Amino acid sequence: MDIFSLIGKVAYQVGHQATQFLPFSFLALILTELLMRYGFLAKLEPLGAPITRLSRLPQFSTTTLIAAMGSVLAANTMLVSYRQDKRINDKELVLSSLLNSTPAYLKELLTYHFPVIFPLLGPLVGSVYLATFCLAGGIKLFLVVAAGRMLLQGRIENHRGDNRSKSAEAKAEKRGGEKNPATFLQIVKEAVGKQSRVFLRIMAYSLGMMFLVFLGLELGLFQWTESLIGPLANRMGLPSIVLGPLGVYAVSPLAGISSMAALLSHQQITGEQAVVALMIGGLVMAPIIYLRSMVPSYVGLFGLRMGMLIVVLSLFCALSARVLVLILACCL
Repeated sequence: MDIFSLIGKVAYQVGHQATQFLPFSFLALILTELLMRYGFLAKLEPLGAPITRLSRLPQFSTTTLIAAMGSVLAANTMLVSYRQDKRINDKELVLSSLLNSTPAYLKELLTYHFPVIFPLLGPLVGSVYLATFCLAGGIKLFLVVAAGRMLLQGRIENHRGDNRSKSAEAKAEKRGGEKNPATFLQIVKEAVGKQSRVFLRIMAYSLGMMFLVFLGLELGLFQWTESLIGPLANRMGLPSIVLGPLGVYAVSPLAGISSMAALLSHQQITGEQAVVALMIGGLVMAPIIYLRSMVPSYVGLFGLRMGMLIVVLSLFCALSARVLVLILACCL
């Protein structure tokens, strides 16, 4: 493949993925600004207040946590807006973004892992795989609470005051809107103008990072991970037949799990070997999966420093859960 064909292929992949989230990101920015101005989000804060209060996070984080139950992207887009308005600082942004991803664990558990993965792997291996997934979410939640209580002491009172003033402003704007409904169009124009600059930065970061990641994948820069699987699998006493499914797991976790399930159903590997293989596969392939799926969007939203920090912390939680389960599987 010549250089122009390669660039064209990568550009097509970037464009295809960008169209899946950039339009929604822009709409989420505008919608968030409107909801904030009319005071709607403040009414939902009591639903997520206990966990954010425990983590010493501001009430703005409660609002984004509620939004994350519907869309993590929308919730993180709200954080960008709050940070731009200097309502939260960098530490609160990082911890709030990590917290925003926790509702997705429950959603994915109910819509993907339990109805799809569990039947494929069977009761024993499926239960361990689901438990590992839940453990990763638990570790992330513990990290947010522990870090929040250590790093954010003494900030709650100030943010409560800020929220009261912002809520009062929102109510005043809402009353003004009720008296003169025609001003809604002006508010929309102001919201678009305010958030357009944020969106352009998000788009530039996202497209740049996606292009670099997809180009690296096409050039085979990440094939070194495959060389890690063989020695690690042999050291753990796994048969060579699991190397194929583990290699597929890097490209598509579902396809890799399906291949592993086929080996299980034909009794070519034991349940314990399947658990160990899946944990090894997760340890080796998770960085690539996170690089491909999380880095472009998070760096695009939060910038290189904050975005990469959030991705690294999320990856740490995922890897920690797999390491713990792998240790238990080897010891039992």
